[in-house]
Amino acid sequence: MMKPTKYYQFIWCLYDWAHTVWPVLIITFVFPNYFVNNVALTPAAGNIAWANTMTISGILIALFAPIIGVISDTLRNSTLWFRLFTLLNIACAFSLWYVKPSSDYVYLAMALTILGTVGFEVSSALYNGYLTSVTTPKDLSKISGIGWGLGYFSGILCLTFCLFTLVLPDAPMFGLLTKDEYIHIRAIGPIVGLWYLVFSLPMLLQSEPEGQQSKLSVLQILTMSYQQFIQSIRKTKKQPYIYYFLIYRMIYTDGINTLFIFAGIYAAKTFGMSFNEIIPFAIACNLSAGIGCFLASASDSVFGERFTINISLVFLIILLTCLLLINTIVYFWVYALLATLFVGPLQTSSRSLMAKICPPESKGEFFGLYALSGRITSFLGPLFLSLVTQATGSDKLGMATILLFLLIGLIGMAQLKIPHHLLLLNRNH
Repeated sequence: MMKPTKYYQFIWCLYDWAHTVWPVLIITFVFPNYFVNNVALTPAAGNIAWANTMTISGILIALFAPIIGVISDTLRNSTLWFRLFTLLNIACAFSLWYVKPSSDYVYLAMALTILGTVGFEVSSALYNGYLTSVTTPKDLSKISGIGWGLGYFSGILCLTFCLFTLVLPDAPMFGLLTKDEYIHIRAIGPIVGLWYLVFSLPMLLQSEPEGQQSKLSVLQILTMSYQQFIQSIRKTKKQPYIYYFLIYRMIYTDGINTLFIFAGIYAAKTFGMSFNEIIPFAIACNLSAGIGCFLASASDSVFGERFTINISLVFLIILLTCLLLINTIVYFWVYALLATLFVGPLQTSSRSLMAKICPPESKGEFFGLYALSGRITSFLGPLFLSLVTQATGSDKLGMATILLFLLIGLIGMAQLKIPHHLLLLNRNH
């Protein structure tokens, strides 16, 4: 059973180190560019297919994440679900090796990405729920920030490894791989899978006390879960600060997710960045975001999570506006790195705030809603971006739609009322 000890805090943070390579390499920087430019029939068709992939992922997560949380809380078998969806994610990463540079593999790529993303998000919902088990209230924000920061630095290390062993050498991976049929890029999938598997093992091997085996049928359990899910939404309305936080977090997370999904594609299209340039750019962005996570844990302890979230949204709106107004690669790098400095704090402080205000007896259920709030409307960001881009012919105006999500989230968070005693729960002074 996990306890608030240094060991359990270490393996909890190590899991962040393990699974963050999936969104960094597969969802944001490397695989989307390979998919759009080399797998899809045309880059335009690739953009649409990638947006559809993220939309379908969001719908499936909306269906599964909160239900799994309810089931794990009811039957007290979260370990089983955590392992199952983590291993699903890992298997999909390995399988991306089979996505060759041909439009014949578009649907395979989409299917693997969708299943892997569902595995990532559901396992993350359960993993986030363990945060209150491995920390004391005083250390909650610090451990959350360290975990998320380690995740970013893990992305940096994995990206660096791929850059110097696969992308830059004329004979990738010490001559064992070639660049024919983009084998050196396809190999990134198995590398992500192996990385994920090795570093997640300590968490996967942990066990929690399980509840009594249910005598209900699968259909009865699912029916009960959906009913309880509806009740859990009603339950948040009795604690309106949770209900509205989930809504506002949903909105600004839509903006962040859209930024992540299209950041690498935008950089490649607008400034002609190749794989050799995209990966160093990704390394620098992850370094900046990782530093931001560690700064956020200090800010949370002194000023509180809501302050950190609000100030991060303000600066992200300003910097993204500047980013869209410039036309030179040097300034693009500068504003992108400054912007990502505030992305990390938004993520880790949001998770810390949710863990702080979430009732302990409903952590799986409410963190299922938390995962849902970050994904259920995830199709809106890519949809708006795509519609505006097609209507105007401007990638910049398409990316500008992200500002709307961030601005609405900021306005909501600025007026959100949370009980004072919860906000002070883990302040150090």
